Amino acid sequence: MEKTSKVYKLSPFLDEHGVMRVDSRLSAAPYATFSFKYPIILPRDHRMTELLLDAYYRKILHGNQETVVNELRQQFLISKLRTVVNRVIKDFQYCEIKKAKPIVPRMAPTYSSFHSVDTPDTSSDWTKCREKVDCFIHLFINKSSINLDVTYSLLSKSCKLAICRFIARRGAPCEIYTDNGTNFQGASR
Repeated sequence: MEKTSKVYKLSPFLDEHGVMRVDSRLSAAPYATFSFKYPIILPRDHRMTELLLDAYYRKILHGNQETVVNELRQQFLISKLRTVVNRVIKDFQYCEIKKAKPIVPRMAPTYSSFHSVDTPDTSSDWTKCREKVDCFIHLFINKSSINLDVTYSLLSKSCKLAICRFIARRGAPCEIYTDNGTNFQGASR
């Protein structure tokens, strides 16, 4: 073997089947298998190596990269094995889907549905006819949405109407949790 070869430092030899193997220091290990003592040398850019990696990756049921590396190193010697394993694993569509993370959608812009209309007769007297009006907001939180409903009193009747409007828009809920206010108690009765 020429000294300029990439595998020269591995002290390779050919076995009885003509397969190139590494002569390692494990030859004296009594319980190690022949393939473990003398791993087969494989080129990293060869199609056969990719097919072998593919078979091992399927054999371990799409496990992690280090498991594939560990299993291969017990019988084969491949230079820069982790980069080859990464390249082969990247081509699996199943693994790409399994590792995919959902993209969180952008939140919709909020808008206000309140507006005021100035009529010519009342626009000049707008400041004089302003009166303080109490309003209350019922907050309905659904699995998929948040609904706000405005009422002008805390009476049970207003609460029932707000719940009816919510049911008309979103359907009847299975359960309703409240802050146990008197209007909710009256509405439940």
